[in-house]
Amino acid sequence: MSSPFSRKGCALGCGGALVVALVLIGFSVMQVRQINQRAFEAGDEIDARFGTIDDFRPSAGPAITPEQLERFIEVRLAVMGVCDEFGGMHAGMIAMTEPGASGGANLWNNISRGMHRIRAIVAAPGLLGEFAGIRNEALLEQNMGMGEYVWIYALVFYTALGEEPVLNKTETRPGNIADNARFALMGMMERRASALRSAGLDEEADLWEQEKTLMINEPHRVPFADGVPAALATVIESRREVLAALFCTHTDALELMRLSRNRLGYEG
Repeated sequence: MSSPFSRKGCALGCGGALVVALVLIGFSVMQVRQINQRAFEAGDEIDARFGTIDDFRPSAGPAITPEQLERFIEVRLAVMGVCDEFGGMHAGMIAMTEPGASGGANLWNNISRGMHRIRAIVAAPGLLGEFAGIRNEALLEQNMGMGEYVWIYALVFYTALGEEPVLNKTETRPGNIADNARFALMGMMERRASALRSAGLDEEADLWEQEKTLMINEPHRVPFADGVPAALATVIESRREVLAALFCTHTDALELMRLSRNRLGYEG
């Protein structure tokens, strides 16, 4: 039977934790609104200047030019600033689900764990907004739209460097490179094939059309999983070491998405 002192301690401790939690939530909501507004405004400017993801039309020239690759690297350098933050949040959430994370006889340990849980929950939306804001502002600085970014990201990390999309590893959403963004990639491949055919490059056009068909039939397939086109490999090889250090597993599931005013998700 618990003593009146332990009940009093719980009342004081739990009540104090609740007040702190409410303050944290209120502060976080205001902070998230400011951060997300920054992402919204930059995203709107990207759409106005470059169009949406589905508006991007690869040319009949190189799939990725050295100049495009350098601009992409600058965007990635900016985004990597939040990679470790996402890693820390992910590790904290895993720790909260481990056996004994919510149990134990020590009142203050339970309160501490509860506060860590609250901090992780209220921090997540702000971190998502921070990521989108940093990425969008970097895209504007490098004169790059979301469509061009998605195109280069997939061909660099999934095709040339062999990174597996995080969403391909989940049980609940198998076979997706960020859902509709995967279909956007296939649309870009189709438009590139059309541009190549218009330029009289039928053999290369066939290559891109065939790869698109393979992706339709194989939900887990990334572009050119059986071999990187030689010209693309040559461009990326010169910067392979730098690019390999700019892939972030913790943000990969978000990279092909755009923060809208209603949710974080794909917007074509």
